[in-house]
Amino acid sequence: MSSAPVVRSSSGAANRITDALLQVVGGRAVQVRMATQPSAGDGGQLGQPSPQYQDYTLAPVVFRRVLPTLQDGEPNRYELLISSTAVSNLVTSLAVSSAQALFETALGIVVDGNVMLIQGIAWSEAFGAPYLYTLQLRDQ
Repeated sequence: MSSAPVVRSSSGAANRITDALLQVVGGRAVQVRMATQPSAGDGGQLGQPSPQYQDYTLAPVVFRRVLPTLQDGEPNRYELLISSTAVSNLVTSLAVSSAQALFETALGIVVDGNVMLIQGIAWSEAFGAPYLYTLQLRDQ
């Protein structure tokens, strides 16, 4: 798979339509779990380790289960459709090089308190700019 294009802040029609459709159809939020550098805070001094991750909110998104393959032992698979506007805002705030770099370095996606692993990344483009990201997820 080629690398994802760098997310550009664009106010194009495709982005606005995608934002509106995702909000109407699902309109929920999930968190991207990213690793952080350990800090010598009060928790470490008290014998309690401080969290080694930070959760960042992505919205609007649509979360759906992919039809099962009916094989025993296979984890459930899911799809997450994400607005490129939300991804662009997070890429900018975290100062990462691209959406693909963001999702490849993520520890997982938190949905309703459950951490899901990212198995694949795809995107849809209009006029050379992404307007929708699709993540393939599975249970841990």
